[in-house]
Amino acid sequence: VSAERCHPGELELAALCRDAAATNPLADSLRIVECANAEAEAVFAARETLRFVRAGGRFREVTVLVRDLENYHAILQRVFARYEIPCFMDRRESVAHHPLAELTRSALRTVARDWRHEDWFGALKSGLVSEDEAQIDRLENEALARGWQGAATWLQPLTVADDPARAETLERLRKQIVPPFQRFATTLSGRQNRPQGPELAEAVRAFWVALDVQSQLEAWAQTPAVDALHAAWPVDRAGAVHLTVWEQMNAWLENLERAFAEERLPLAEWLPILDAGLGSLTVGVIPPALDQVRIGAVNRSRDPDVQLVLVLGLNEGVFPARPSAGPLLTDTELATLADHGVALSSLPLRQIGREHHFGYVACTRARRQLLLTAARADAEGKPLNLSAFVTRLKALFPHLEVEQASRESLAGEPLHVHEWIPQLLVRPEWPNPARSPGGPLRELAASLDTLREHRTTLAQGSLSADLAHRLYGPTLRTSVSRLEQFAACPFKFFVYAGLRAEERVRFELDPREQGSFQHEVLAAFHEQLRREGRRWRDITPEEARERVGSIGRILAATFREGLFSQSEQTRFTARMLTEALQDFVGVLVDWMRGQYEFDPVAVELAFGEAEGAPAWELDLGAGRRLALRGRIDRVDLSRSLGADEAWCVVVDYKSSQKELDPVLLANGVQLQLPAYLNVLQHWREPRAVFGVGQLRPAGVFYVSLRGVYERQANRADALADADEARRLAYQHAGRFDASVLAKLDNRGVSQGDQFNYRRNKDGSLAKNCREAMPAEDFAALLRATEENLKRMGGEIFAGAARVDPYRHRRTVACDQCTYQAICRIDPWTHRYRTLRMRDDAVQTALLARTPEARFG
Repeated sequence: VSAERCHPGELELAALCRDAAATNPLADSLRIVECANAEAEAVFAARETLRFVRAGGRFREVTVLVRDLENYHAILQRVFARYEIPCFMDRRESVAHHPLAELTRSALRTVARDWRHEDWFGALKSGLVSEDEAQIDRLENEALARGWQGAATWLQPLTVADDPARAETLERLRKQIVPPFQRFATTLSGRQNRPQGPELAEAVRAFWVALDVQSQLEAWAQTPAVDALHAAWPVDRAGAVHLTVWEQMNAWLENLERAFAEERLPLAEWLPILDAGLGSLTVGVIPPALDQVRIGAVNRSRDPDVQLVLVLGLNEGVFPARPSAGPLLTDTELATLADHGVALSSLPLRQIGREHHFGYVACTRARRQLLLTAARADAEGKPLNLSAFVTRLKALFPHLEVEQASRESLAGEPLHVHEWIPQLLVRPEWPNPARSPGGPLRELAASLDTLREHRTTLAQGSLSADLAHRLYGPTLRTSVSRLEQFAACPFKFFVYAGLRAEERVRFELDPREQGSFQHEVLAAFHEQLRREGRRWRDITPEEARERVGSIGRILAATFREGLFSQSEQTRFTARMLTEALQDFVGVLVDWMRGQYEFDPVAVELAFGEAEGAPAWELDLGAGRRLALRGRIDRVDLSRSLGADEAWCVVVDYKSSQKELDPVLLANGVQLQLPAYLNVLQHWREPRAVFGVGQLRPAGVFYVSLRGVYERQANRADALADADEARRLAYQHAGRFDASVLAKLDNRGVSQGDQFNYRRNKDGSLAKNCREAMPAEDFAALLRATEENLKRMGGEIFAGAARVDPYRHRRTVACDQCTYQAICRIDPWTHRYRTLRMRDDAVQTALLARTPEARFG
């Protein structure tokens, strides 16, 4: 074995495989091997290349030939890189997406289309504008979050009202990157936005000079390893490519000057012409090293003196290739022309003849050994037939047999270090350390211990307790909604809280922003009444509607830096959301004045945040704690005369109808409302906020801010009793202490139109009541919620991080997940965790709907 051409671990590998080397396959000068697919063909070619080199050959004496390199170049490049085989791909490479081409294309689009986001940042991300890629990413995130777009934005100083320091950093970056583009736009607009070819080429050259593009490309050419991050080029060829691209792009501008010397077009009409020119640019690269395997198409490569040739793809329809029909003439017309002495090259018989010639060329290049491979199936798994060339060779050599390659050969006779890794992971005692004391394989086996540990971790879906402690600290600070995410899928919580991955904020009017707008309007409505010293019940429904309408109109003009002012559609959305809130507060004020004895005393009540009350902390044992933060939409109180306590109700606003599901409650997926009620029970010094010394839990409710109207058979029925339909549209859903029902609805035997309950004629609750719970059961529900929180906190500190989303009826945890691009589970094959009532009797008894026997 030639030591200077071996990987550090390959000498030992060769020694371990000496028995196999005794029967060297190089003794066979002609072989035909059938592999599973094109990937397996590439692996076979790489392994045979290593055998050849270890037997004394050189990489430059090996050639890999295929009929069409487009179908094989990516596979061969990937596999040969894995086996660390130097190779040269003999093909012209497209430079349509080279950084210089992307910069030029995006810059022209930027100035022609008013600095659209995708054009502007396409140019900035080319790597030729600024070397600080992290700052460009921060600028893009800020632009997406604040809707920065258009020349009017980027040609003016940037302002970030809520963070002056960040605004100063971004403005400094803007001053650095904008001037070259601004001068480029000014140059083109100086020609009345109708430049000729020479004028356009001159402007592009000046733009390149302003950015010092040539120096950057020369720097990349000297450090190709760094450039591999900028473009999809093999590291050993990147440097040569950049210099060639610079020459090609200058030649492209010269062609532009000659072809459109007198043509004057608007800049928008130049874009498709320039795109077509850039898209057709290709470069051919000279091999940067001498000792390389040459890979190419048989109709292009010229290999006069090679020892080993591997011809891949000997399948029917692949090699020889099928005759292709011409774009103009049919086969009959071609045959007619041939009969009259005009034989065109596209004649099918001529194409077949060329394919046989290519077959002859491929099979006569090797001086020492010829290896032919075929695939049993294509990339989609469809079976393939052997080529007609295989039949011809078997006729010439009657003793030639088609061999079958298999995966077992890789495990039985590894030829490269990476082929040992799967076996070392499964069998840490193999190979025997006694056979390789202190050798590379022994070091490899030792280094794989960590990888093996991570493999076990991934298989079990958990972290070590020590790693979890380092990630989350002695006190896990999170929110109830995040713990609900943990209950939905532990991996989702791990990505957010452990990996600190955050969703990119976009300046768009999505349902979340619409909900935030309605929350802010209601908060402003409550604060306006509080400053006046009035309660919700102290105003009429008509006055409440007028106040909300006024607040909504004012807030829509300034909300999220003009998010509702983008278009007529967003302005219409603001009006519709405000009108829905007017209906909502009108119904609630009327309800409070007539039957509801609770009063809203706090909205958007924060705890565990910088400006709010302290977090609610739970002791998890072993020195670990769970600190919960959050924001409660609304807290209603009902005070008793002469007592230093009050009943409290938690109300959570939703954009659609939502109910508490007993199964989701039991499994921790719906814990937010009862957890918030627990927070109020444990509130430190409640007198400062609520005016009483103690809060007693009364109930928790969801309510839709947009109303849920029942469908009717026709328009007349829908409009028959609009007021009653509006009252029922804002019905609350949740759980409450039945002993407080008289304060929630003081009408006696009336039916619960605001809460989902029914009474009998004598005033008792009906058997099918869904919301009310006996006092002891309601208190036990809150205790069970606290225990559920502690249980999940303990599991998080134990390292739970498995990809395990739940399925409940028709709902899947992945439906609203923003991290699907990370876990990438297949919804068709993944086995989802089906939620059921928990086995412990307390949870089952308390979190299920109230048994019919309890009331009636």
